[in-house]
Amino acid sequence: MSAKIVKSKKKEIVKVIHGTLLKTNIRAQCASAAPPLGPMLGQRGLNVANFCKDFNKDTSHIVNGAVLPTRISIKPDRSYDIEICSPATSWLLMQAAGITRGKTSKNEIVGKLSVKHIYEIAKVKSKDKVLVGVPLKEICQQIIRTCRIVGIEVQKNDLNPQELKDFLDQRKVTVSAQLKELSDKKAAKMRNDEELTDQCPPGLKRCINVFTVLRNPSILPSWKPSYWTTAYNQYRAMRELFNNDEVAQIVPINHDLSIV
Repeated sequence: MSAKIVKSKKKEIVKVIHGTLLKTNIRAQCASAAPPLGPMLGQRGLNVANFCKDFNKDTSHIVNGAVLPTRISIKPDRSYDIEICSPATSWLLMQAAGITRGKTSKNEIVGKLSVKHIYEIAKVKSKDKVLVGVPLKEICQQIIRTCRIVGIEVQKNDLNPQELKDFLDQRKVTVSAQLKELSDKKAAKMRNDEELTDQCPPGLKRCINVFTVLRNPSILPSWKPSYWTTAYNQYRAMRELFNNDEVAQIVPINHDLSIV
């Protein structure tokens, strides 16, 4: 009896249909084929080199590096129309306040601006098509809300130049300390992970790699059931060799795998 030949059926490739409108932020005079802009344009069939050339030419009169919200309308013949808005509100606020970093805690104040600054920025933003017809007062209120998010304090009176200079000098010291602290924490975490990995038996090092992925809850919905089963079996194997505290120390995850 001849053996049956089972032909594996090829999986159908699902074609992703992108919309005709692409919204993204591009820095003035800095458009290039590098990610993320290049792949986004290439997936929609646009000529990346021509787009970058046109965009950089259209933004040559704007400060180099300014963050520009851009809307790209893609036509069926793969041509496109570019709508370049005024620089992002947060970028304008940080430039006006003379800062490069937003707040890292709830009540932190990273900069100071007066109401006059808000008014001038609102006049710039009012030229965008999406804000045509919007009263200037509402635009100012939107900008003030953005100030709270960034951590900029808005004052009714004019700013004292000397006080502002002292504040910015102090902020430079604070930002340097924050960056150094972040760098030290990252280096310490890497050393700690390496030490904990070396303490484990060789067969369990692969388990640590699996559970390192589990720290990110955003990827869990995309996991297949077989991945969950494998991860849970490895988790039970670790529970048999270590007590709960040691497992939590070696593999700090925030998910209850007993649901598998």
